[in-house]
Amino acid sequence: MGEFSGRFSSNEARPSNREPDHPMPLYEYICRKCHNKFGEVLTIKEHESKEVHCPKCQSTELDKVIEPFFAKTARKSRGY
Repeated sequence: MGEFSGRFSSNEARPSNREPDHPMPLYEYICRKCHNKFGEVLTIKEHESKEVHCPKCQSTELDKVIEPFFAKTARKSRGY
């Protein structure tokens, strides 16, 4: 198997839970043409400027998927 390319589809295994040196956001999309759900790991700058294509059909007709997330922080809040 090759290295993680920054892209995966819903029917592929997601990358291991190995934490990268510089974590980047995962943006998830669903294709309006073929209904493929996939994710892209992009920097914020790439997200603003890159035209994302569906890996299955190459369409650019995509909807962003908003999903809940868990934020991991360095320390616990003391509630002050």
